[in-house]
Amino acid sequence: MLKTAREAVRSPILDTVRETITRHRLFEPGARILVGVSGGPDSICLLHILYLLSGTWDIKIEVAHFDHNLRGEESKRDARFVEEMAGRFMLPFHLGTGDVKAYARQNALCIQDAARALRYGFFKHVREKTGCTYIATGHTADDQAEEVLMRLLRGSGLAGLSGIPLQRQDGIIRPLLKVSKEGVLRHLAAFGLEFIKDSSNDNPKYLRNRIRKDLIPFLAMKFNPAIVNTLNRMTSLLSEEHQLLEDMAASAFGRALMSNGGCHMVFDVLKLRLSQHQSGEEFINLRSKDLKV
Repeated sequence: MLKTAREAVRSPILDTVRETITRHRLFEPGARILVGVSGGPDSICLLHILYLLSGTWDIKIEVAHFDHNLRGEESKRDARFVEEMAGRFMLPFHLGTGDVKAYARQNALCIQDAARALRYGFFKHVREKTGCTYIATGHTADDQAEEVLMRLLRGSGLAGLSGIPLQRQDGIIRPLLKVSKEGVLRHLAAFGLEFIKDSSNDNPKYLRNRIRKDLIPFLAMKFNPAIVNTLNRMTSLLSEEHQLLEDMAASAFGRALMSNGGCHMVFDVLKLRLSQHQSGEEFINLRSKDLKV
């Protein structure tokens, strides 16, 4: 039986998600949040967690689902399921559709990138229409591990290896990013929550699926049983270093900029060199402190 009321059922991940939201200030009490729900376990878990928190934090929740029209009747089934789930929680529901294949052809994109562009475009449209401040998506620690491995295989730099951010400047937040897929499934089981399966997640033509089903299990079995946690820890460290370098570069830029001579920007080269030297020493000192050298 679906337990939608705020019952005395112990969630194995609620404290983790609450701490993540609070520590990183993902949103404030009273916020209006649009939740992107596919119907899969991660997004259903996210919706339910936010529902549990909505009473004490006075947050307002709306549900959005985008039908990519890629899986025929299965796609329509997903939309009906999410609409029904939103109804059980008595939450506003918004449905969008798009021709992903046509959009991919017109913009020279792969199917997954085209689907993502249309989906997020719809979410942002609904946010503007409803007055929501944030868009919440159900990315988990397992998604983070998959993403960073995929970027590594494609030759990404520091920014890419920093992984999926907990929050973006455009108001997109990922409250489940510190939670494992196993934790998500345990939460769903504890509350008797149903979810649906996207058959495209088993298609080996997609690199992400091969990483999830082949590479990560191989690395866990042969090299590091905690590979998902290790990759998440690495992305956290690299994200901090990337942000630190960005802040140093911005500071050096500001100190070296002398004036705007019409259409040209004028820099003091000596100040720029001094800033580079100071920033390098500052970075080494900070990282040494972190590593307890």
